Amino acid sequence: MGPAACGLKANIIDLWRKHFILEENMLEMECTNLIPQSVLKVSGHVDKFTDMMVKDAETGECFRADKILEDAIDKLLDSSPDMPEAEVEAHRLVQRQAETYTLDEMHALIGKYGISGVDGHELSKPFDFNLMFEVSVLGTL
Repeated sequence: MGPAACGLKANIIDLWRKHFILEENMLEMECTNLIPQSVLKVSGHVDKFTDMMVKDAETGECFRADKILEDAIDKLLDSSPDMPEAEVEAHRLVQRQAETYTLDEMHALIGKYGISGVDGHELSKPFDFNLMFEVSVLGTL
């Protein structure tokens, strides 16, 4: 595409943004492709593309449960250099399997390791958070 066409394209995109994003208060998204919901449903993404989350009871801040479990185990092991090797390995096994636990198992592990939110706040029970979101396509350039 030559300089004149590039300038024309930029002007059209600018006009489109001014209308839809500023005047219509829509969000802009750019990607190489969007996949129909039916394809994502069949592939299992709609039902199973989730992260297990916990919420700080005071601040409302959300955290990935597997990550805070992994971090808590790292802190425990760093603070206990004389821990027997068998015990270290048991904690490392829990850490390696952090993404595989059920909601109830993760809740029990958060209690076992004494994991809390910011400033020691209580955490909610773990819950699944679906990472998929619906996109409506209004038109294309």
